[in-house]
Amino acid sequence: MMTPSQLADLVRRSEPQGEIDERHDALSFAAALGEPALRAEWLALAHTPPSFAAGISIKIGDSDGDLEEDRPVAPGDRFQIRIAKRLAADILLLFFSEGYADNADAHSAVGHVRVADMPTGGTFTTYRTRFETWTKDAPVPFAPLEKLPDPRAYASDFTQLNVVPQDIRPWLLGAAPETESAMFAAWRLFAVRKLLASLADRVCIEEGQVIYAFSGPPACKVAVEDADAPTLFERVTEGAVWVYAEGLRDADTRHLLLANEWARTGRKPAMAEMGQGSLESAKGAYSAYVKAGSKETLKALAELRKSIVDETQKISQRAQDLIGAMWKDVAVAAAPFALKIFPDAGKAETGFIASGLAIGAALFLIFSYAMQWHINAKWFEQQNNARDIWKSQLNLVLDPNEVDALSDPPVKASVKSYKNVRGWVGGFYAILVILLVLFAFSNRPGAAASVDSAAASTAIRAGGADASARFKQAVGARGASGAAPGGPGVAAKAPPSTPATSAKTQATGQKVTR
Repeated sequence: MMTPSQLADLVRRSEPQGEIDERHDALSFAAALGEPALRAEWLALAHTPPSFAAGISIKIGDSDGDLEEDRPVAPGDRFQIRIAKRLAADILLLFFSEGYADNADAHSAVGHVRVADMPTGGTFTTYRTRFETWTKDAPVPFAPLEKLPDPRAYASDFTQLNVVPQDIRPWLLGAAPETESAMFAAWRLFAVRKLLASLADRVCIEEGQVIYAFSGPPACKVAVEDADAPTLFERVTEGAVWVYAEGLRDADTRHLLLANEWARTGRKPAMAEMGQGSLESAKGAYSAYVKAGSKETLKALAELRKSIVDETQKISQRAQDLIGAMWKDVAVAAAPFALKIFPDAGKAETGFIASGLAIGAALFLIFSYAMQWHINAKWFEQQNNARDIWKSQLNLVLDPNEVDALSDPPVKASVKSYKNVRGWVGGFYAILVILLVLFAFSNRPGAAASVDSAAASTAIRAGGADASARFKQAVGARGASGAAPGGPGVAAKAPPSTPATSAKTQATGQKVTR
Protein backbone atom coordinates (compact mmCIF):
# COMPACT_ATOMS: atom_id res chain seq x y z
CA MET A 1 0.00 0.00 0.00
CA MET A 2 1.36 3.40 -1.02
CA THR A 3 2.37 5.83 1.75
CA PRO A 4 1.96 9.65 1.71
CA SER A 5 5.72 10.04 1.18
CA GLN A 6 5.62 7.72 -1.86
CA LEU A 7 2.72 9.64 -3.34
CA ALA A 8 4.65 12.90 -2.85
CA ASP A 9 7.58 11.33 -4.72
CA LEU A 10 5.22 10.34 -7.54
CA VAL A 11 4.08 13.94 -7.81
CA ARG A 12 7.70 15.06 -8.06
CA ARG A 13 8.44 12.44 -10.75
CA SER A 14 5.46 13.66 -12.74
CA GLU A 15 7.32 16.99 -13.28
CA PRO A 16 4.50 19.42 -12.42
CA GLN A 17 4.07 22.31 -14.85
CA GLY A 18 3.70 25.53 -12.89
CA GLU A 19 3.07 25.76 -9.17
CA ILE A 20 1.68 23.02 -6.98
CA ASP A 21 -1.46 24.30 -5.30
CA GLU A 22 -1.85 22.58 -1.94
CA ARG A 23 -4.67 23.37 0.42
CA HIS A 24 -5.71 21.76 3.68
CA ASP A 25 -8.22 19.55 1.84
CA ALA A 26 -6.62 18.83 -1.56
CA LEU A 27 -3.53 19.11 -3.78
CA SER A 28 -3.72 20.12 -7.44
CA PHE A 29 -1.10 20.39 -10.18
CA ALA A 30 -0.70 20.13 -13.97
CA ALA A 31 1.53 17.58 -15.74
CA ALA A 32 2.10 16.15 -19.21
CA LEU A 33 2.24 12.46 -18.19
CA GLY A 34 4.04 11.65 -21.41
CA GLU A 35 5.48 8.34 -20.25
CA PRO A 36 2.99 5.43 -20.52
CA ALA A 37 4.23 3.80 -17.32
CA LEU A 38 3.75 7.02 -15.36
CA ARG A 39 0.30 7.52 -16.85
CA ALA A 40 -0.67 3.95 -16.02
CA GLU A 41 0.47 4.43 -12.42
CA TRP A 42 -1.74 7.48 -12.03
CA LEU A 43 -4.70 5.68 -13.60
CA ALA A 44 -4.29 2.79 -11.15
CA LEU A 45 -4.28 5.23 -8.24
CA ALA A 46 -7.37 6.97 -9.62
CA HIS A 47 -9.24 3.66 -9.73
CA THR A 48 -8.00 2.55 -6.28
CA PRO A 49 -6.90 5.52 -4.19
CA PRO A 50 -4.83 4.90 -1.02
CA SER A 51 -6.51 5.00 2.39
CA PHE A 52 -5.28 8.52 3.23
CA ALA A 53 -6.77 9.97 0.01
CA ALA A 54 -10.48 10.60 -0.39
CA GLY A 55 -10.13 10.41 -4.19
CA ILE A 56 -7.83 11.10 -7.18
CA SER A 57 -9.12 12.67 -10.39
CA ILE A 58 -7.23 13.18 -13.70
CA LYS A 59 -8.78 15.70 -16.10
CA ILE A 60 -7.77 16.26 -19.72
CA GLY A 61 -6.51 19.80 -20.13
CA ASP A 62 -9.00 22.35 -18.88
CA SER A 63 -12.02 20.20 -19.73
CA ASP A 64 -14.15 18.03 -17.48
CA GLY A 65 -13.26 14.82 -19.28
CA ASP A 66 -11.44 12.13 -17.32
CA LEU A 67 -8.35 10.37 -18.60
CA GLU A 68 -9.10 6.82 -19.77
CA GLU A 69 -6.69 3.96 -20.40
CA ASP A 70 -7.47 3.64 -24.10
CA ARG A 71 -7.19 7.35 -24.89
CA PRO A 72 -4.20 8.26 -27.04
CA VAL A 73 -1.95 10.98 -25.68
CA ALA A 74 -0.52 13.63 -27.97
CA PRO A 75 2.85 15.30 -27.24
CA GLY A 76 1.27 18.59 -26.22
CA ASP A 77 -1.45 17.19 -23.98
CA ARG A 78 -1.71 18.49 -20.44
CA PHE A 79 -3.57 16.90 -17.54
CA GLN A 80 -4.94 18.35 -14.31
CA ILE A 81 -4.46 16.02 -11.34
CA ARG A 82 -6.27 16.58 -8.06
CA ILE A 83 -5.68 14.55 -4.87
CA ALA A 84 -8.40 14.96 -2.27
CA LYS A 85 -7.18 14.40 1.30
CA ARG A 86 -9.06 12.37 3.87
CA LEU A 87 -9.43 14.97 6.61
CA ALA A 88 -9.10 14.30 10.33
CA ALA A 89 -10.00 16.44 13.31
CA ASP A 90 -7.24 18.63 14.81
CA ILE A 91 -4.75 17.63 12.06
CA LEU A 92 -3.34 19.58 9.10
CA LEU A 93 -2.07 17.26 6.33
CA LEU A 94 0.52 18.48 3.80
CA PHE A 95 2.35 16.63 1.06
CA PHE A 96 5.04 19.32 0.65
CA SER A 97 6.68 21.82 2.96
CA GLU A 98 6.19 24.50 0.30
CA GLY A 99 2.46 24.23 0.87
CA TYR A 100 2.79 25.47 4.43
CA ALA A 101 2.82 29.13 3.37
CA ASP A 102 -0.75 28.85 2.08
CA ASN A 103 -1.93 27.02 5.20
CA ALA A 104 -0.18 28.90 8.01
CA ASP A 105 -3.45 30.32 9.27
CA ALA A 106 -4.99 26.83 9.41
CA HIS A 107 -1.98 25.62 11.41
CA SER A 108 -2.86 27.97 14.27
CA ALA A 109 -6.01 25.99 15.10
CA VAL A 110 -4.72 22.39 15.06
CA GLY A 111 -2.63 20.22 17.36
CA HIS A 112 -0.77 18.26 14.64
CA VAL A 113 0.83 19.19 11.33
CA ARG A 114 1.84 16.12 9.32
CA VAL A 115 4.09 16.65 6.28
CA ALA A 116 4.84 13.83 3.81
CA ASP A 117 8.23 15.11 2.57
CA MET A 118 9.48 15.89 6.09
CA PRO A 119 12.39 13.72 7.35
CA THR A 120 11.84 11.66 10.49
CA GLY A 121 14.53 13.56 12.39
CA GLY A 122 12.86 16.86 11.55
CA THR A 123 10.08 16.47 14.11
CA PHE A 124 9.63 19.53 16.31
CA THR A 125 6.95 20.99 18.57
CA THR A 126 5.60 24.40 19.49
CA TYR A 127 3.57 25.41 22.51
CA ARG A 128 0.46 24.60 20.45
CA THR A 129 1.36 22.08 17.70
CA ARG A 130 3.48 19.03 16.90
CA PHE A 131 5.11 18.86 13.44
CA GLU A 132 5.90 15.31 12.29
CA THR A 133 6.24 13.09 9.24
CA TRP A 134 2.95 12.07 7.61
CA THR A 135 2.68 8.30 7.70
CA LYS A 136 -0.17 5.79 7.62
CA ASP A 137 0.04 5.43 11.39
CA ALA A 138 -1.94 7.57 13.79
CA PRO A 139 -0.19 10.72 15.06
CA VAL A 140 1.69 10.69 18.35
CA PRO A 141 -0.50 12.12 21.16
CA PHE A 142 0.34 15.73 21.96
CA ALA A 143 -1.06 18.06 24.63
CA PRO A 144 -0.69 21.81 23.96
CA LEU A 145 0.13 24.24 26.74
CA GLU A 146 -2.52 26.43 28.31
CA LYS A 147 -3.46 29.59 26.49
CA LEU A 148 -1.21 32.63 27.01
CA PRO A 149 -2.10 36.36 27.07
CA ASP A 150 -3.42 37.79 23.80
CA PRO A 151 -0.66 39.87 22.07
CA ARG A 152 -3.30 42.08 20.46
CA ALA A 153 -3.86 43.68 23.87
CA TYR A 154 -0.34 45.18 23.76
CA ALA A 155 0.50 45.50 20.03
CA SER A 156 -1.71 47.50 17.64
CA ASP A 157 -2.31 45.99 14.21
CA PHE A 158 -3.10 48.49 11.43
CA THR A 159 -2.47 46.11 8.53
CA GLN A 160 -5.92 44.49 8.37
CA LEU A 161 -4.00 41.26 7.66
CA ASN A 162 -3.95 39.88 11.20
CA VAL A 163 -0.18 40.20 11.37
CA VAL A 164 -0.33 40.33 15.20
CA PRO A 165 -1.39 36.82 16.24
CA GLN A 166 -4.32 36.17 18.51
CA ASP A 167 -2.59 33.13 20.00
CA ILE A 168 1.19 33.23 20.46
CA ARG A 169 1.58 29.50 21.21
CA PRO A 170 1.86 28.22 17.57
CA TRP A 171 4.94 30.42 17.11
CA LEU A 172 6.85 29.61 20.30
CA LEU A 173 9.29 26.73 19.82
CA GLY A 174 8.89 23.96 22.38
CA ALA A 175 11.33 21.28 21.17
CA ALA A 176 13.78 21.91 18.34
CA PRO A 177 14.25 19.35 15.53
CA GLU A 178 17.24 17.03 15.45
CA THR A 179 17.96 18.01 11.85
CA GLU A 180 17.05 21.10 9.85
CA SER A 181 14.36 20.65 7.24
CA ALA A 182 12.45 22.70 4.68
CA MET A 183 9.39 22.49 6.91
CA PHE A 184 11.18 23.97 9.91
CA ALA A 185 12.65 26.77 7.76
CA ALA A 186 9.21 27.62 6.39
CA TRP A 187 7.69 27.69 9.88
CA ARG A 188 10.59 29.74 11.30
CA LEU A 189 10.07 32.44 8.67
CA PHE A 190 6.47 32.89 9.77
CA ALA A 191 7.36 32.59 13.46
CA VAL A 192 9.88 35.46 13.33
CA ARG A 193 7.34 37.81 11.78
CA LYS A 194 4.58 36.81 14.18
CA LEU A 195 6.76 37.06 17.27
CA LEU A 196 8.28 40.40 16.26
CA ALA A 197 4.78 41.74 15.65
CA SER A 198 3.76 40.65 19.15
CA LEU A 199 6.77 42.49 20.65
CA ALA A 200 6.31 45.72 18.66
CA ASP A 201 4.09 48.59 19.78
CA ARG A 202 2.28 48.72 16.43
CA VAL A 203 2.38 47.12 13.01
CA CYS A 204 1.43 48.87 9.76
CA ILE A 205 2.02 48.72 6.00
CA GLU A 206 4.15 51.33 4.26
CA GLU A 207 5.09 51.15 0.58
CA GLY A 208 3.82 47.59 0.37
CA GLN A 209 5.99 46.37 3.25
CA VAL A 210 5.00 45.31 6.75
CA ILE A 211 6.60 47.76 9.18
CA TYR A 212 7.23 46.98 12.85
CA ALA A 213 7.22 50.18 14.92
CA PHE A 214 8.64 50.64 18.43
CA SER A 215 7.65 53.78 20.30
CA GLY A 216 10.87 54.09 22.28
CA PRO A 217 12.32 56.58 23.00
CA PRO A 218 13.86 56.77 20.53
CA ALA A 219 11.14 55.60 18.15
CA CYS A 220 12.13 53.31 15.30
CA LYS A 221 10.57 51.39 12.43
CA VAL A 222 11.98 48.26 10.84
CA ALA A 223 11.10 45.82 8.05
CA VAL A 224 12.19 42.20 8.12
CA GLU A 225 13.52 40.36 5.09
CA ASP A 226 13.44 36.59 4.71
CA ALA A 227 17.22 36.43 5.08
CA ASP A 228 16.99 38.07 8.54
CA ALA A 229 14.73 35.35 9.98
CA PRO A 230 17.41 32.87 11.11
CA THR A 231 19.37 35.65 12.87
CA LEU A 232 16.39 37.16 14.71
CA PHE A 233 14.65 33.89 15.53
CA GLU A 234 16.38 33.18 18.85
CA ARG A 235 16.04 36.78 20.11
CA VAL A 236 12.36 37.17 19.34
CA THR A 237 11.62 33.71 20.77
CA GLU A 238 13.37 34.43 24.08
CA GLY A 239 11.69 37.83 24.30
CA ALA A 240 8.22 36.45 23.59
CA VAL A 241 8.67 33.65 26.15
CA TRP A 242 9.73 36.20 28.81
CA VAL A 243 6.79 38.51 28.07
CA TYR A 244 3.93 36.06 27.50
CA ALA A 245 4.89 32.66 28.92
CA GLU A 246 6.69 33.88 32.07
CA GLY A 247 4.73 37.10 32.57
CA LEU A 248 1.18 35.85 32.87
CA ARG A 249 0.30 38.45 35.54
CA ASP A 250 2.28 41.46 34.25
CA ALA A 251 2.71 40.90 30.52
CA ASP A 252 1.85 44.56 29.85
CA THR A 253 4.76 45.84 31.93
CA ARG A 254 7.22 43.37 30.44
CA HIS A 255 6.03 44.18 26.91
CA LEU A 256 6.54 47.91 27.51
CA LEU A 257 10.06 47.47 28.88
CA LEU A 258 11.18 45.05 26.16
CA ALA A 259 9.69 47.18 23.36
CA ASN A 260 11.66 50.18 24.67
CA GLU A 261 14.87 48.13 24.62
CA TRP A 262 14.21 46.97 21.06
CA ALA A 263 13.67 50.60 20.06
CA ARG A 264 17.03 51.53 21.58
CA THR A 265 18.85 48.82 19.60
CA GLY A 266 17.01 49.83 16.40
CA ARG A 267 19.53 52.64 15.89
CA LYS A 268 22.13 50.06 14.87
CA PRO A 269 22.76 50.08 11.12
CA ALA A 270 22.55 46.31 10.55
CA MET A 271 19.25 44.53 11.00
CA ALA A 272 21.12 41.47 12.28
CA GLU A 273 22.23 43.51 15.30
CA MET A 274 18.76 44.67 16.27
CA GLY A 275 17.60 43.33 19.60
CA GLN A 276 21.04 42.29 20.83
CA GLY A 277 21.15 42.58 24.61
CA SER A 278 17.59 43.90 24.71
CA LEU A 279 16.25 41.06 26.85
CA GLU A 280 18.97 41.40 29.51
CA SER A 281 18.37 45.15 29.72
CA ALA A 282 14.62 44.65 29.96
CA LYS A 283 15.05 42.11 32.76
CA GLY A 284 17.22 44.58 34.70
CA ALA A 285 14.66 47.34 34.25
CA TYR A 286 11.88 45.03 35.33
CA SER A 287 13.77 44.01 38.47
CA ALA A 288 14.28 47.68 39.37
CA TYR A 289 10.59 48.34 38.73
CA VAL A 290 9.55 45.53 41.06
CA LYS A 291 11.87 46.62 43.86
CA ALA A 292 10.90 50.28 43.58
CA GLY A 293 7.28 49.77 44.62
CA SER A 294 5.41 52.82 45.90
CA LYS A 295 4.64 53.45 49.58
CA GLU A 296 0.98 52.72 48.92
CA THR A 297 1.87 49.32 47.48
CA LEU A 298 4.10 48.49 50.43
CA LYS A 299 1.39 49.61 52.85
CA ALA A 300 -1.18 47.46 51.06
CA LEU A 301 1.13 44.45 51.21
CA ALA A 302 1.66 45.04 54.93
CA GLU A 303 -2.10 45.13 55.47
CA LEU A 304 -2.50 41.94 53.49
CA ARG A 305 0.11 40.22 55.61
CA LYS A 306 -1.62 41.45 58.76
CA SER A 307 -4.93 40.10 57.45
CA ILE A 308 -3.34 36.70 56.91
CA VAL A 309 -1.97 36.67 60.45
CA ASP A 310 -5.31 37.76 61.92
CA GLU A 311 -7.20 35.12 59.98
CA THR A 312 -4.70 32.49 61.09
CA GLN A 313 -5.02 33.54 64.72
CA LYS A 314 -8.81 33.25 64.48
CA ILE A 315 -8.51 29.69 63.25
CA SER A 316 -6.00 28.86 65.98
CA GLN A 317 -8.24 30.38 68.67
CA ARG A 318 -11.21 28.48 67.33
CA ALA A 319 -9.20 25.25 67.52
CA GLN A 320 -8.40 26.00 71.17
CA ASP A 321 -12.09 26.68 71.84
CA LEU A 322 -13.00 23.36 70.27
CA ILE A 323 -10.46 21.61 72.48
CA GLY A 324 -11.91 23.22 75.62
CA ALA A 325 -15.48 22.49 74.54
CA MET A 326 -14.70 18.84 73.91
CA TRP A 327 -13.04 18.47 77.33
CA LYS A 328 -16.00 20.18 79.01
CA ASP A 329 -18.25 17.63 77.39
CA VAL A 330 -16.18 14.91 79.05
CA ALA A 331 -16.60 16.54 82.44
CA VAL A 332 -20.34 16.99 81.96
CA ALA A 333 -20.73 13.39 80.86
CA ALA A 334 -18.47 11.93 83.54
CA ALA A 335 -19.94 13.81 86.53
CA PRO A 336 -23.40 12.20 86.35
CA PHE A 337 -21.74 8.87 85.76
CA ALA A 338 -19.64 9.12 88.90
CA LEU A 339 -22.11 10.92 91.17
CA LYS A 340 -25.45 9.53 90.13
CA ILE A 341 -25.38 6.24 88.22
CA PHE A 342 -23.50 4.04 90.70
CA PRO A 343 -25.17 5.22 93.98
CA ASP A 344 -28.67 5.13 92.49
CA ALA A 345 -28.13 1.74 90.91
CA GLY A 346 -28.01 0.06 94.35
CA LYS A 347 -31.27 1.76 95.34
CA ALA A 348 -33.14 0.74 92.19
CA GLU A 349 -36.11 -1.52 92.70
CA THR A 350 -34.97 -3.87 89.94
CA GLY A 351 -31.74 -4.52 88.06
CA PHE A 352 -33.55 -3.68 84.83
CA ILE A 353 -33.73 0.02 85.75
CA ALA A 354 -30.05 0.15 86.68
CA SER A 355 -29.04 -1.55 83.44
CA GLY A 356 -31.24 0.81 81.44
CA LEU A 357 -29.68 3.86 83.05
CA ALA A 358 -26.18 2.59 82.31
CA ILE A 359 -26.96 1.72 78.65
CA GLY A 360 -28.62 5.12 78.16
CA ALA A 361 -25.58 6.90 79.56
CA ALA A 362 -23.27 4.89 77.25
CA LEU A 363 -25.37 5.73 74.18
CA PHE A 364 -25.41 9.38 75.15
CA LEU A 365 -21.62 9.44 75.43
CA ILE A 366 -21.20 7.82 72.01
CA PHE A 367 -23.69 10.16 70.36
CA SER A 368 -22.22 13.25 72.01
CA TYR A 369 -18.66 12.42 70.96
CA ALA A 370 -19.68 11.55 67.39
CA MET A 371 -21.68 14.74 66.95
CA GLN A 372 -18.88 16.90 68.37
CA TRP A 373 -16.39 15.21 66.01
CA HIS A 374 -18.67 15.76 63.03
CA ILE A 375 -19.36 19.43 63.83
CA ASN A 376 -15.70 20.22 64.35
CA ALA A 377 -14.67 18.39 61.16
CA LYS A 378 -17.22 20.36 59.12
CA TRP A 379 -15.99 23.62 60.62
CA PHE A 380 -12.37 22.87 59.73
CA GLU A 381 -13.42 21.88 56.20
CA GLN A 382 -15.28 25.18 55.71
CA GLN A 383 -12.30 27.12 57.00
CA ASN A 384 -9.95 25.32 54.60
CA ASN A 385 -12.23 26.18 51.68
CA ALA A 386 -12.36 29.81 52.78
CA ARG A 387 -8.57 29.92 53.13
CA ASP A 388 -8.13 28.53 49.63
CA ILE A 389 -10.31 31.34 48.25
CA TRP A 390 -8.54 34.25 49.92
CA LYS A 391 -5.12 32.68 49.34
CA SER A 392 -5.82 32.47 45.60
CA GLN A 393 -6.60 36.19 45.61
CA LEU A 394 -3.52 37.05 47.67
CA ASN A 395 -1.31 35.10 45.28
CA LEU A 396 -2.01 37.77 42.68
CA VAL A 397 0.06 40.30 44.67
CA LEU A 398 2.09 38.20 47.11
CA ASP A 399 4.43 35.33 46.51
CA PRO A 400 2.61 31.99 47.07
CA ASN A 401 5.46 30.71 49.25
CA GLU A 402 5.18 33.79 51.45
CA VAL A 403 1.43 33.34 51.86
CA ASP A 404 1.91 29.68 52.79
CA ALA A 405 4.67 30.53 55.27
CA LEU A 406 2.44 33.07 57.03
CA SER A 407 -0.73 30.99 57.22
CA ASP A 408 -0.04 27.27 57.05
CA PRO A 409 2.33 26.54 60.01
CA PRO A 410 0.13 28.11 62.77
CA VAL A 411 -3.01 26.51 61.41
CA LYS A 412 -1.39 23.10 61.10
CA ALA A 413 -0.01 23.32 64.64
CA SER A 414 -3.45 24.23 66.06
CA VAL A 415 -5.18 21.45 64.18
CA LYS A 416 -2.53 18.98 65.36
CA SER A 417 -3.12 20.01 69.01
CA TYR A 418 -6.85 19.62 68.53
CA LYS A 419 -6.42 16.13 67.06
CA ASN A 420 -4.18 15.09 69.98
CA VAL A 421 -6.75 16.22 72.55
CA ARG A 422 -9.51 14.61 70.52
CA GLY A 423 -7.65 11.31 70.65
CA TRP A 424 -7.22 11.45 74.44
CA VAL A 425 -10.84 12.48 74.93
CA GLY A 426 -11.96 9.67 72.65
CA GLY A 427 -9.98 7.19 74.72
CA PHE A 428 -11.55 8.48 77.93
CA TYR A 429 -15.00 8.23 76.34
CA ALA A 430 -14.24 4.65 75.34
CA ILE A 431 -13.30 3.77 78.95
CA LEU A 432 -16.53 5.30 80.28
CA VAL A 433 -18.61 3.45 77.72
CA ILE A 434 -16.93 0.14 78.54
CA LEU A 435 -17.53 0.65 82.28
CA LEU A 436 -21.17 1.52 81.66
CA VAL A 437 -21.69 -1.56 79.53
CA LEU A 438 -20.03 -3.81 82.13
CA PHE A 439 -22.13 -2.22 84.86
CA ALA A 440 -25.31 -2.77 82.85
CA PHE A 441 -24.37 -6.39 82.17
CA SER A 442 -23.70 -7.13 85.83
CA ASN A 443 -27.04 -5.64 86.92
CA ARG A 444 -29.30 -7.22 84.33
CA PRO A 445 -32.36 -9.11 85.80
CA GLY A 446 -31.26 -12.54 84.55
CA ALA A 447 -27.92 -12.20 86.27
CA ALA A 448 -29.56 -11.32 89.66
CA ALA A 449 -31.95 -14.31 89.49
CA SER A 450 -29.10 -16.66 88.70
CA VAL A 451 -27.19 -15.40 91.69
CA ASP A 452 -30.20 -15.91 94.05
CA SER A 453 -30.92 -19.47 92.85
CA ALA A 454 -27.30 -20.44 93.17
CA ALA A 455 -27.24 -19.15 96.75
CA ALA A 456 -30.41 -21.10 97.67
CA SER A 457 -29.07 -24.34 96.23
CA THR A 458 -25.91 -23.92 98.21
CA ALA A 459 -27.86 -23.38 101.44
CA ILE A 460 -30.06 -26.48 100.93
CA ARG A 461 -27.09 -28.69 100.22
CA ALA A 462 -25.39 -27.38 103.33
CA GLY A 463 -28.50 -28.08 105.57
CA GLY A 464 -28.99 -31.65 104.25
CA ALA A 465 -25.40 -32.54 104.85
CA ASP A 466 -25.62 -31.30 108.44
CA ALA A 467 -28.76 -33.36 109.18
CA SER A 468 -27.25 -36.53 107.77
CA ALA A 469 -24.20 -36.13 109.94
CA ARG A 470 -26.26 -35.80 113.15
CA PHE A 471 -28.38 -38.86 112.28
CA LYS A 472 -25.33 -41.03 111.79
CA GLN A 473 -23.99 -39.87 115.13
CA ALA A 474 -27.19 -40.98 116.96
CA VAL A 475 -27.23 -44.38 115.35
CA GLY A 476 -23.67 -44.98 116.41
CA ALA A 477 -24.54 -44.11 120.03
CA ARG A 478 -27.38 -46.62 120.18
CA GLY A 479 -25.22 -49.44 118.84
CA ALA A 480 -22.73 -48.79 121.56
CA SER A 481 -25.41 -49.15 124.35
CA GLY A 482 -26.36 -52.77 123.23
CA ALA A 483 -29.89 -52.00 121.99
CA ALA A 484 -31.01 -53.73 118.89
CA PRO A 485 -31.84 -51.28 116.22
CA GLY A 486 -35.51 -51.06 115.59
CA GLY A 487 -36.49 -53.29 118.67
CA PRO A 488 -39.27 -52.55 121.17
CA GLY A 489 -38.57 -50.19 124.03
CA VAL A 490 -36.18 -48.17 122.09
CA ALA A 491 -35.80 -44.90 123.83
CA ALA A 492 -33.13 -43.37 121.69
CA LYS A 493 -33.53 -39.63 121.22
CA ALA A 494 -33.98 -38.58 117.64
CA PRO A 495 -31.63 -35.93 116.45
CA PRO A 496 -32.93 -32.48 115.72
CA SER A 497 -34.15 -32.10 112.19
CA THR A 498 -34.95 -29.39 109.75
CA PRO A 499 -38.59 -28.64 108.93
CA ALA A 500 -38.23 -30.61 105.75
CA THR A 501 -36.86 -33.72 107.48
CA SER A 502 -39.49 -33.45 110.28
CA ALA A 503 -42.29 -33.45 107.76
CA LYS A 504 -40.75 -36.47 106.06
CA THR A 505 -40.40 -38.33 109.38
CA GLN A 506 -44.00 -37.66 110.37
CA ALA A 507 -45.21 -38.97 107.07
CA THR A 508 -43.13 -42.11 107.47
CA GLY A 509 -44.41 -42.71 111.06
CA GLN A 510 -48.00 -42.42 110.01
CA LYS A 511 -47.40 -44.98 107.31
CA VAL A 512 -45.80 -47.43 109.78
CA THR A 513 -48.67 -47.03 112.30
CA ARG A 514 -51.24 -47.84 109.74
